[in-house]
Amino acid sequence: MQRESNLEQSLAPFRVGRVRYLNAVPLTRGVEGEIIFATPSKLAQMLERDELDAALVSVTEVLLKKPV
Repeated sequence: MQRESNLEQSLAPFRVGRVRYLNAVPLTRGVEGEIIFATPSKLAQMLERDELDAALVSVTEVLLKKPV
């Protein structure tokens, strides 16, 4: 429990996005209060607009991203 508490405090300033799927729960354990929930496509858009620091998105978003 102490380890999870330390993790939560160290990640507090980050904006993290996640889908509401059960299989994503372990990946964001310890930062529940900092999570922004949205659909996968919305999370990808938010990342692109720099509204999130990290998000769980599909690997296809990387493959389909247009070069700058």
